[in-house]
Amino acid sequence: MRREQKIGLANRICHTLVEAYPAICGLILGGSVARGNDLPISDIDIWCFVDETGELLSLEKRYEEGVYVDIEKQSVAVLRDSTFLQDPYVCGYLYDAMILVDRDGQVRDCQRRAREHMASPAVRREQLRSVHASIERNYGEFCRSVQSDDASETCRASIFAAWSLCDHMLTDRGVPPGGARGLARLAAVWPDACRALTDLEGSGHLDDDRVGRLVDTYEQVADRSAFFGMWLEKVAWMFANGYTADALHALWIAMGLRIKDARGNPDARLHSDLAAASQQWLSIIGWDGPTLKGKLGLLREIIDAYCGPLSPGTGAAGRWTRRRR
Repeated sequence: MRREQKIGLANRICHTLVEAYPAICGLILGGSVARGNDLPISDIDIWCFVDETGELLSLEKRYEEGVYVDIEKQSVAVLRDSTFLQDPYVCGYLYDAMILVDRDGQVRDCQRRAREHMASPAVRREQLRSVHASIERNYGEFCRSVQSDDASETCRASIFAAWSLCDHMLTDRGVPPGGARGLARLAAVWPDACRALTDLEGSGHLDDDRVGRLVDTYEQVADRSAFFGMWLEKVAWMFANGYTADALHALWIAMGLRIKDARGNPDARLHSDLAAASQQWLSIIGWDGPTLKGKLGLLREIIDAYCGPLSPGTGAAGRWTRRRR
């Protein structure tokens, strides 16, 4: 479905919701559709601001007209509470959003504050320091995992370092940090930085056989939730339609999140399966043996080239991140 069709569908959905629920104060369209870099398979992301003192509103993620529609309920208090400014992902979502419904002007005022906040040089410097600390933490864990031959941690820490590095590069260019498709946004604003990351991850060496094996490897250990099912469907489409770098980055992030979420789980079989899948993953993408140490060195070079030295006093690593990596 084309972007203008998705916007039309989002407007129709919002119109129906507003008529049915007077407690709705505002609705915004976010994500890639709002930014204009969506793919035909991209889902429709909507935030619905609700006065919770009124009637309860039940929302379900669903497919509509062949498109996955993700409507997330938010309290109207978010619009008045400036603490949201401390989270670059929430702030970035509001920054990019397309306002579909605004009953009393609160949504526009909130978006104005988000944009003013993200335009502040001091805020950007603090965000860069915090994301840089996340990069260094994950890079250190990557190094230790290689030394201890821990395939699961190598798989997780390496992509989390690259993910944070992508966010740092985007923030440096004045662009709100991205999610799993951050590389697509980075390619538009800093092509050299994007090439450095894609060369590191190695998507250029993937043929159809390796792609199929990567997808199979992830499916062996994947969370069976509807969200990850949708993510896998999107990744498969990207692989099939020439968006290989985006697809590898997104699928690897999903693998890293699966490993992270398994921490503390007492199921020994799950950890064994994740370790085997991680080792298989690293082998498929060529991140094993002597190559692995080369990747460590290459990642260090990219961090130093694009981030510079870590600023002192950045002790609260992850303080700005919505989901700590």
